Amino acid sequence: VLCVASLLWWFHVCWIVFVANTQTWGASPGTGGAKTLDKAVEHVLQICANLDSAIVSTKKYAPELKERVPRPKRFFDIVEQRAKDPFGDHLKWMMNLIHDYMDLPPDFRLRECGTQEYEADVVILEQRGVQENNRLLAQCALHLRQYNDALLINDTLRMVDAYRSLKEFYITKRTMTIDGTDFFLLGLFEGENPQIFITCPDMLTPCFRDFTKDSRYSVVAQAGGREVRREHMNEYLEDLTGKAIDSVQSLSHREFRAKITELQEKAFFCSKLEQRHQADRRSRNTAASIQLLCRNCFTPVASGSDIKLVDNVQYVNINPDFKRHYKVGEQVILDRSFEDWEPGFMSESECNSYANSQEWGFEIKYKKSALMPNLAIKNFALETPDGRRTVKKWKDVPFTVEDFSIEEYIEENFPDLFN
Repeated sequence: VLCVASLLWWFHVCWIVFVANTQTWGASPGTGGAKTLDKAVEHVLQICANLDSAIVSTKKYAPELKERVPRPKRFFDIVEQRAKDPFGDHLKWMMNLIHDYMDLPPDFRLRECGTQEYEADVVILEQRGVQENNRLLAQCALHLRQYNDALLINDTLRMVDAYRSLKEFYITKRTMTIDGTDFFLLGLFEGENPQIFITCPDMLTPCFRDFTKDSRYSVVAQAGGREVRREHMNEYLEDLTGKAIDSVQSLSHREFRAKITELQEKAFFCSKLEQRHQADRRSRNTAASIQLLCRNCFTPVASGSDIKLVDNVQYVNINPDFKRHYKVGEQVILDRSFEDWEPGFMSESECNSYANSQEWGFEIKYKKSALMPNLAIKNFALETPDGRRTVKKWKDVPFTVEDFSIEEYIEENFPDLFN
């Protein structure tokens, strides 16, 4: 255990060693977002319950471990904030133009531009636009997210990196213009492009941490910037993690096992309840009553009954008519091979006559005979009897997806083989 801890352990407040079923490994549990000791202890116990493991104490080896894997000393090199930020200011001005154009719903308020909170707002706004069949709202929200990402990059890296991220996004959008919304958003960027002032400030992110003896690392950040706050928060959470681990290790074996058993039973029943809820949601609608829409242009492109589940992993569209809605792109390369299927080409949307290159997934060749598009549901909207909605994962769709049958597929698509 000492050897494993020496290799995997950064410092005893950050790394612990789990042992379960004769397997031993190191992990950094963190606090799971908890800011208080009670919640941090609960998080560490939950990890133990999930892994059905126990923590092997390394506290008595702490001096030796600290000598072998020393903790670097942290120093802050504070630089003054930029007196002027013409690039960031210009992006915010452009974002305000989009705000005015999109006619923001009166019951929705966007928070400060250039923050994670603003990003969360525009993600919700895009989903709302899809659900309300409001393409103007959905597309403006997508573009605002890109501008916000550029502001975040501008704040932590270089202006030129932020500008490059926006430029690359709009290069893809030049072939996806459908209506006046697209022309406005594309025209705004390209029209203001020459006005954007690009320069590279001397601002760095936290450097590489050296773990040799008497090592140090420096955090170069703006005075009062989020990097300083983040480093102070990380320092607090590291200390909180150590206290949580100490609290768990101070439990008697009986207390520890009782808490772990309670958490495992709770997780088991919650899992069963979630499975029942999923089954209830899927039984509300038949697959044929669901339409899949292109998330970019809202064109209906498939029925839920066209979707089949291959080997409990791939969600494919078996309807041959679906091919007229997409074009193939680049060859998909995976770092492993599979027994029953192999990847084909990327599938990109081509709804109606629009040059609408939205990635939908990629083709797979199943058992070297059936070539079918494997779809990512996050790139579609679902039209249901209860209204339009979006989901990130297939497990959340409100209908049951039937298993794929290679025999039925061949019989329906190649009937001559049976004559």
